Amino acid sequence: MEGIAPSNIYQSADGSWVVIAANQDTVFRRLCEAMGRPELGSDARFANHVARGRNQDELDAIIAQWAAQRQPTDIIDVLSAAGVIAGPINTVADVVQDPQLKAREMLVEHFDERLGRSVLGPGVVPVLSESPGGVRNAGPARPGQDNDDVYVGLLGKSAQDIERLRAEGVL
Repeated sequence: MEGIAPSNIYQSADGSWVVIAANQDTVFRRLCEAMGRPELGSDARFANHVARGRNQDELDAIIAQWAAQRQPTDIIDVLSAAGVIAGPINTVADVVQDPQLKAREMLVEHFDERLGRSVLGPGVVPVLSESPGGVRNAGPARPGQDNDDVYVGLLGKSAQDIERLRAEGVL
């Protein structure tokens, strides 16, 4: 984020990415300690929010070099223990395998008419205990397939109204 530093994604040793957000002064100093670079916290280039914003590219390069030498779990563990916000940037494969997302039913199977089979898709968010909701399908097989039902059932248009609106280019 331009001018808000450090608050960026950094590539780890295994090629995956980690987000680190430490743009508040005291959090930034904790990041410096956790990185083994406490002197950065008092460096005039990075001593406060405004200075870090002005020197963002240089600061990002320092953090990127540190992160590139570590595994993502190590980065997250070290920074979390120091009270610095950090987390993984998940791939689709990571999301599908995430035990917390599975437990919260954030990904559920939907029947996809176009494919003729079930596919994994988003669940209902938020899940409410008294009315949890559910997903009936993956969506229409083709865009606009339910438009006439909406025009007639919800808008009260007749078949003639719909044809006229189509002829006029409104629909």
